[in-house]
Amino acid sequence: MVSVITITYQHADYIGQNIASVASQRTDFAVEHLIGEDQSTDGTREICAQAAEKDPRIRLFLRDRKNVMHIMGRPTGRANVLGLYLDARGKYLAVCPGDDRWIDEDKLQAQVDLMESRPELVACFTNGWNDRNGTRTDYVRSWLKGQAPQKDITVRDLLDGNFIPACTFLFRRDRLFPLPEQILTAPVSDHVLVVHLAAQGPIAYIDRHSGVRNAHEKGLISMRDSAHKIDVNLRVLTALSTMIAPADRPFLDQRIIRYQQEALQSAIDRGDLPKAREAWRALNGMPSFRVGLRERMRRSVQLYLPWLARTIFRIRSSA
Repeated sequence: MVSVITITYQHADYIGQNIASVASQRTDFAVEHLIGEDQSTDGTREICAQAAEKDPRIRLFLRDRKNVMHIMGRPTGRANVLGLYLDARGKYLAVCPGDDRWIDEDKLQAQVDLMESRPELVACFTNGWNDRNGTRTDYVRSWLKGQAPQKDITVRDLLDGNFIPACTFLFRRDRLFPLPEQILTAPVSDHVLVVHLAAQGPIAYIDRHSGVRNAHEKGLISMRDSAHKIDVNLRVLTALSTMIAPADRPFLDQRIIRYQQEALQSAIDRGDLPKAREAWRALNGMPSFRVGLRERMRRSVQLYLPWLARTIFRIRSSA
């Protein structure tokens, strides 16, 4: 009934808890646990192999680093997870990354019961915890200004940000294919995945905490600097812009504009003029971007005539 999807790399401190949390699920249906191990060097592979020997529900896929897909110049687990999607046999796919774990033994049963009772749903998710060095924060409510979803989730709800914890997500496998090509190129695939599914039907929310998401120094995004996060978000939003209906485009454009403005200011603060000019050109290339002549002139002098901007600043400072 359910295939649990776990990709893991250098997760020796977490993968044991991940595997145990999946094994502890109480269900009245069959569950398989697919683990894709990306040739770790910290003992993760050995932990997975030992677990697979003991539990026949585990299907272990030992990957080779030479097959890793690089995006934005960084190695990713994209090839790993796509391979697991293709090998999964369940009616439903549940995601639990190798550095996360479940804390609700009835999670899968509750989600499958809901999906079976509502065939119009394409997916469902629960709340989870963000854990940073032992300090937990509410995942969904931290995204939604202290609130929890009161209705089913649609594409438009997801355009302002992906507030669905990957480690609590469950979806119908037959709605996954054909995969959108953007999932191969976007720096983060989670947002692409949920929008791809939401375009086919509603996603339901169950208000219970069933997973823990660990933020740590080896994390792909969560512990990176702000400039990198801005760049990643812009690339993801650009990918989404090619997937959504025309009626939803204005909502996404406004979010892209906000991130481009953040990218502009971040680059200026770092003294990276080429990157700042790139962000400024991107902003001016968006039809919905509006800025007055005074601001346009100020930015142009700041970005293209920095010596003049410094002179003006000195004159004003000495006045």
